[in-house]
Amino acid sequence: MTMDFKVADKKLLSSVKTGQAVSFGLSKDPQAGYVISHIEAAK
Repeated sequence: MTMDFKVADKKLLSSVKTGQAVSFGLSKDPQAGYVISHIEAAK
């Protein structure tokens, strides 16, 4: 399954690679809707 989300801070993406399994959290931004607030490689 794929879904598009905006990222709260693009620096978060520097710790993961394309195609890598990840765990992430969402927060609700009043203007942007749901955004990725933290992300890390899946364990």
